[in-house]
Amino acid sequence: VAAAKEATYQSALALEQSGDYAGAIRLYQSIKGYKDSTARIQLCQTAILDGKYDAALALMNEGKYSEAIEAFTAIKTHRDSAEKIKECETAILDGKYDAALALMDAGKYSEAITAFNAIKTHRDSAEKIKECETAILDGKYDAAVALMDAGKYNEAIDAFTAIKTHRDSVEKIKECETAILDGKYDAAMALM
Repeated sequence: VAAAKEATYQSALALEQSGDYAGAIRLYQSIKGYKDSTARIQLCQTAILDGKYDAALALMNEGKYSEAIEAFTAIKTHRDSAEKIKECETAILDGKYDAALALMDAGKYSEAITAFNAIKTHRDSAEKIKECETAILDGKYDAAVALMDAGKYNEAIDAFTAIKTHRDSVEKIKECETAILDGKYDAAMALM
């Protein structure tokens, strides 16, 4: 019996050394209590978890954050897996933030607002949303000023009315109305 246990132990040890931890565990369990088989089971289980951890870490380092989160979640209590999950989640958010920032920098403010809204609590996304909204209003304001400068006062009034609370739009509406009245006055005077 002792010789059989020793043979099983040696086979388990060989499997462990070759990296077949699951096979080694099965053999160690069949002779549990013999020599240091119980401790070896623990070592093999840790080695299996270490392998899964290393694989998850490799996914993380390759930028495959969603896959890494799944892998770390499977071993959440092993080493710093819970912290690595948070790092991956932050990396995903950082990627989305960078993409939203790129949209903003490209002048695609409405798309950027949508992208920042998806990550509203990450970094300064809420502030970036406000900046995009202001940029949209500035664009509409500039277009209204261009209409006004071109003498298209009625169109300019409509454009300024749509952004009434932005900058001095109310004053610009009054200027357009005055210009219209001045034009009518000048036209009436020309008929005299």
